[in-house]
Amino acid sequence: MATEARIKANNKYRAKAYDMIQIATPKGTRDRWRALAEQEGKSLTAYIVSRVEGAYVHAEEIIDAPSADSAQEPHKGPSTSSEP
Repeated sequence: MATEARIKANNKYRAKAYDMIQIATPKGTRDRWRALAEQEGKSLTAYIVSRVEGAYVHAEEIIDAPSADSAQEPHKGPSTSSEP
């Protein structure tokens, strides 16, 4: 069993090394995510971080990707073309 000094030291390290984030999700979400994390052999925290970081990297790729018509006017909504 951890001593009070060990617990205090661990808490001090966590406060220094990590940002803490708390989120609220609909009931059942945590259990669903935990099952998905277990399928990937990850903790719930590692699973959530990997998904968020993956989405962040994907978003950066989309933002940074040069488009073929980048010199044209920005897209302003759905096309009205009748072509399929």
